[in-house]
Amino acid sequence: MMRIFFVFFFFPLVVFAQTGTQMLSYSVSAELHERTGEITGVIAVQLLITADSMQQYTFLAPKEMRINSINDAKNEPLNSEQDQTNYSKYAVTIMLPEYIRKDDSLFFSFPYSALFDTSNASFMFVNQKELLLPFTDSISWLPTFGANGARQFSFEVTLPSHFTLVADSKFDTTVSDTVRIWKRSSLQYTSLFSAFTFCGISNASVHTSVSSDSLNTISFISSPLKFNQQYANAITRQMLDAVNYFAAITGTSSAGFNRTVAIHGSDQFNTNFIDTKQFNIHHNSPAHIFYDSTALLSSMENKWLLNVAQYFCPATTDSTALFKDGFASYLVSRYITSQFPKLEQQERFNAIASSLTFFPFGTIAQGRNVKANPVEIFSAKGGYIFLMLEYILGRESFDKVIAKMYPRFSSVPITISEFKQLCEVEYGTSLSGFFDQWLQRTTAPEFVMQWKNEKTIRGMTITHISIEQRGDIFSTPINLSFHIGSRVIQKQIVVAQQKQEFSFVFPVQPTNVELDPQYHVLRWLLEIRILAHARSAQLYLSINRDVTISEREALYTIQLDPNNSTGSIPFAYYTLGKIAVMKNDLESAKEYFLKAMPLSGTRETEAYKLWSLVRYANILEMEGKRDEAVVLLQRAVAEGMKAPLIYERAIIEAGKYLRENFVSRDDIWFGAF
Repeated sequence: MMRIFFVFFFFPLVVFAQTGTQMLSYSVSAELHERTGEITGVIAVQLLITADSMQQYTFLAPKEMRINSINDAKNEPLNSEQDQTNYSKYAVTIMLPEYIRKDDSLFFSFPYSALFDTSNASFMFVNQKELLLPFTDSISWLPTFGANGARQFSFEVTLPSHFTLVADSKFDTTVSDTVRIWKRSSLQYTSLFSAFTFCGISNASVHTSVSSDSLNTISFISSPLKFNQQYANAITRQMLDAVNYFAAITGTSSAGFNRTVAIHGSDQFNTNFIDTKQFNIHHNSPAHIFYDSTALLSSMENKWLLNVAQYFCPATTDSTALFKDGFASYLVSRYITSQFPKLEQQERFNAIASSLTFFPFGTIAQGRNVKANPVEIFSAKGGYIFLMLEYILGRESFDKVIAKMYPRFSSVPITISEFKQLCEVEYGTSLSGFFDQWLQRTTAPEFVMQWKNEKTIRGMTITHISIEQRGDIFSTPINLSFHIGSRVIQKQIVVAQQKQEFSFVFPVQPTNVELDPQYHVLRWLLEIRILAHARSAQLYLSINRDVTISEREALYTIQLDPNNSTGSIPFAYYTLGKIAVMKNDLESAKEYFLKAMPLSGTRETEAYKLWSLVRYANILEMEGKRDEAVVLLQRAVAEGMKAPLIYERAIIEAGKYLRENFVSRDDIWFGAF
């Protein structure tokens, strides 16, 4: 008789699917029961043993999958043990009745069932009637057997007839009145990621944009009840237009670019998505239920364009992600400003604001192996590095660099040194100073300019400029804009010292002088410096869990900007409110949240006004005032829906606590939101 043992460990333990094998065949059947949301089926695996011998075999199963028996090729039960390894998976070890030698095969099968908890596995199941079956290194709904591919595989899934499957290859289907059976198989070696990654959507609608020559297509598949159809049409047209634009810049052919995007779910938020290069699976959010055209105009919120742009990024193996996050951000910024030139200055300001903080994150060269290097920083700061290179070389010359880069490194990985060499060949001299500054440092320059006019005896005007650098000294060209009557005259200077003097002669007296008003150089500005203190307060709390420094940074933000002229104060008050809760000072916490609610904010800080309302409601529930809390949560949802792109996470959080009681935990108050 088969014995199953559950062993739970309360310390970190990492167990990997066993190596020493190759996958000969992998067969999966699955059936989704629409009423219950349960999946049942059978998995059968045949392995080739490559180790010298083996008496037991271990594989990993998702924690949501229940396996009650494992059988051999003769359908006889095998003994096994199950060990809880971490939050998402558990290890299943099969005890083999006898030693298996090298080049022998091992076959076993098992029935399974799974009912997914959508609150804990939103990347797998968005709700009980829509399913996502990924098979990746990081996310796997299916068990992993130590191999990324199989010599042959078969998959059969039975779904309600109104479901549509989205995948990177076609299924054979048979239909009855109530169900449709989807089948896929291969007798050739196939990546399991390719074989088993697909998404099922009920009552799906399809929006497709096709290029004028019918060679390129962009398709959206989504529920018409859960994704605004006007938005779907607009974004597919924009993506298709961007494909042609990116292809022109990189010197590639866009012909045959076909991308399908599946949008599924209702109110779960998750920033991750599955990308198989041929189709993407994204999660829906309140921001997409209502059409919001601002998403089309901003590179910071338009994840659709960023995903398309990454297709045109050079291959890279370095951990900096400079050529993925950064270059994709640059391409999208170029496209947005080509379509909407008046947005260029605001786009650059937003990118500066997103790049700079006082929290000690790692350098671009260190890469994502530093935990405080979020994608936002790579995307914004990395993109700005390309914008500055474009400024230094000139757009025409920099476009030549890009045109040379992509064909050479579309499949062969590029390194930073190779990219630097391409830029130097076009520029005609060394750019070591530029790359050392921006890739090896975490800081940015801050310039303080003073100017005055002096009349000469001949009636001319000498304008004296004094520029002082604070903090680390950077060397960079930068523009001065002189306003003379209705004209603006640009002069480029090079700042490289702590303090420098410049003089310019004009026949007419300038009425104003501006330093880099186009934001060609990533640098500190007063309003961004204040915002950086507010952002650092949040980062010290959420990443380092350092309440003391977090509180200091938030209070300093308020001290620097008591009138909220920069829009940073809602962020600071929100952080102070969370800290007060952790100090068990609920009255002070409510006071801070109340102060944050009526204040105006920036693109980044505006959301914290609504978050303060949600957390105020959470405190009321902690005090036993559930009815009062519900009223405020309902108000938060209603207010958030007026601008869902800004407030989507707060809307989701409020909706969550309308459905279930709030339970206070440290992770909530230390969290980023």
